[in-house]
Amino acid sequence: MLIAECNIDNRGRLTLPKSFLKANKLGASTTVYMQTMYNSSDAIKLIFSNEEEKGGEERNGSTIQEK
Repeated sequence: MLIAECNIDNRGRLTLPKSFLKANKLGASTTVYMQTMYNSSDAIKLIFSNEEEKGGEERNGSTIQEK
């Protein structure tokens, strides 16, 4: 299931849609980790960490697959 479409700018930065950021309560203090997917050469997992929330580390994973 695809949940968002992102663009990469000419400096190599990935831009997430504002509606995705808002719906998942992500902001400037969010750290994003990229993790390889086991047995897949065209997919990665994005892990969002909001360390300020609840005084500890909270992670939500989303999988992005190359078309």
